[in-house]
Amino acid sequence: MTNLKRIIYEVQFKRIMEKKGYQYFSDAPYDVNFIGIRSRDETPDVFNDLLVLEYRDYVGELQTKTFTATTDPGLYYLLNPINLKGTAILKPGQYRGVFKIGEHRGLPALVQNKEITVIRDFNRDSRLDFDQRTEETGWFGIHVHRAWEKGSVKVGKWSAGCQVIADPVEFEIFLRIMEEARVIHGNAFTYTLLEEKDLGLRGSG
Repeated sequence: MTNLKRIIYEVQFKRIMEKKGYQYFSDAPYDVNFIGIRSRDETPDVFNDLLVLEYRDYVGELQTKTFTATTDPGLYYLLNPINLKGTAILKPGQYRGVFKIGEHRGLPALVQNKEITVIRDFNRDSRLDFDQRTEETGWFGIHVHRAWEKGSVKVGKWSAGCQVIADPVEFEIFLRIMEEARVIHGNAFTYTLLEEKDLGLRGSG
């Protein structure tokens, strides 16, 4: 279990997101708040981040589901960028309707549905560089998918900027919830990427 998973149930996402001027969805069943939390631990190539789905179920109970993930590219693509401008690191923020259910390499995934903003890490070293900011907005194939079908410990080649869930069982749970949300609300999902320091909890930066 990641450190973030241990503390996540203390987090009041509605308060945090509204304070930042973001939309928090709460009016209808399965009106899903899809949230990423980037760990303050900047060690590359590990699944130390978290994806969260928070929503009301059909009887109005608040559900918070967490998934061990990475919101950063793996070490391979830090050293070997696909794009000459540098490897894509998704910029924190809220992206309305940015993902839809589709396929990534022939498998079910959330795929990019609108433009998104990335930071280009261009210096080809083993460090995630968030300060040397060259921002770019567009269509970059930033998707949400799983890693290896047997589960993964290292990010490796599984992310060149995608948001990737490490455990295939967790990903199936994630996808089932999103499918239920799609049936009710349509095939477009807002994604909010927060940083651990935004949580305002002790030991969270």
